[in-house]
Amino acid sequence: ISGNQQAITMQGNMISKTNGFNSFLISLEDNYAKPLFEQININNWVNYSGKRTYKFLTPTYLENELVFECIFKRKEKEKIYILENELELHMVEQLCSNNKKSFKNSYWLEENGFIWKSRQLISNDNIFAELSILKPN
Repeated sequence: ISGNQQAITMQGNMISKTNGFNSFLISLEDNYAKPLFEQININNWVNYSGKRTYKFLTPTYLENELVFECIFKRKEKEKIYILENELELHMVEQLCSNNKKSFKNSYWLEENGFIWKSRQLISNDNIFAELSILKPN
């Protein structure tokens, strides 16, 4: 929570709710994305696909539910910088689509599945949040 009451709620490494960002994400359900909830080896990420359900608050305070089919696709390694530290990490895209919309979330992780950075959809208006881990536990 920030000083001006902006907040992100996480389930593991998945953003499941926002408050104060004008993105209006009130919940996200994704029961298949095990790699986001527990640290598993990169080689096991490609086996996961399934439904992802976003719920957004509308301007009239109703709930807009969007369901997507998603699948993880492994990409090439990339060099990224976090606080001046260069890391060479695996990049995995989570490709999601339904009959009206498609998008991709991105994750940069070590071989063992530790996620250092992610870029995740948080709004029905294609707003993404980018998170970086500054210091692992």
